[in-house]
Amino acid sequence: MGVLLVATMVAMLVGPAAVVPAAAQDDLGVPTRVVVLHADWSLGPVDVYINHDEVLSGFAYGQVSDWISFEPGSVRVTITTDRSGLNYNSVAFDAVYPAPAGNDYSLIVTSPLVLGGVFDTSPIPDDGARVRIVQGAVSLRPVNVTANNKTVEFAEDLGYSSASDSTVVPAGTYDFDVTQAGTAETLLTAPGMVLEANTTYELVIMGQPGDANHPLELRPLADPTRQQPAPAP
Repeated sequence: MGVLLVATMVAMLVGPAAVVPAAAQDDLGVPTRVVVLHADWSLGPVDVYINHDEVLSGFAYGQVSDWISFEPGSVRVTITTDRSGLNYNSVAFDAVYPAPAGNDYSLIVTSPLVLGGVFDTSPIPDDGARVRIVQGAVSLRPVNVTANNKTVEFAEDLGYSSASDSTVVPAGTYDFDVTQAGTAETLLTAPGMVLEANTTYELVIMGQPGDANHPLELRPLADPTRQQPAPAP
């Protein structure tokens, strides 16, 4: 495909998430980190830069990065498409995010939107798991997401670039179903997904409907919760 115009790719924070106060995190020396998922097969491999420093090279569809630490504040994210270095003729995405210190972020590469989020790492009641669904498949019409024979509901009428509210469930194994909103058509099943205790998940819908080479899937991004700092006496 041709080079995308920067104006066609927009940075978005998908859905609400808890942002930890920077001062409290700085006191504990907690790093500011991001995990990146390449969720758009049509872009091909990309290079990712944070504040002009290359952090991922030849990053291909379906890959998930390790956690990448970066300096918080106003953070510039640039994505290029043709392995030519930081050459603005090949830029697919370029934007500045506000990134308060001490949080864990997600960056989901799709086209035309790049989706950014913040993991809620606050404690989870009863050692449960916290789940949020992110719809990153551009060709997919709105969907519902349930699990265990529809006994657990995670998302309803979720369109591309949207995220559900977070749902807290007991840790354990779940059989997920993604169905077309307004119909009974099953688009995707993800049986046997293990949700660990005291872990926050973003489950990203990605892929192309009807494409055997890039099938729809539900890709987990996981982040353990943190103990909150004790209040100052």
